[in-house]
Amino acid sequence: MALLEFLLTVVLFMNASTESVTLLRVESLEYPVVARLARIEGHVEMDIQVGADGTVLSVNVKSGHPLLQEAAKANVKTWLLDSGRERTIAITYRFVLEAARRRCPQTRLIYELPQSITVISNLQEPDH
Repeated sequence: MALLEFLLTVVLFMNASTESVTLLRVESLEYPVVARLARIEGHVEMDIQVGADGTVLSVNVKSGHPLLQEAAKANVKTWLLDSGRERTIAITYRFVLEAARRRCPQTRLIYELPQSITVISNLQEPDH
């Protein structure tokens, strides 16, 4: 997996107050192969507990297909935030399959961090 490192300041609306969180590290992810082959799409909603040191301490998955949950949970555990204190952040991963067929599936990511990540993949052409 390629590691995408960047600084991105985002605004969170928590308890009616505005707080900023800086994301220091996010790893890219691939659409889960078995989920793609089974044409499984959907959202994975979770709450993450972030420590004062910026590491993800725990992940509470609230909804989503189990195959998609595993990929999202493994990915979010790699995040590093500059949070400054412990806090809980709601995250949504959106897994979407495009109708375009290709010999080699490709995954694209749309980051709206830290609130959501959209994982888009195309369907693979059947072997003839």
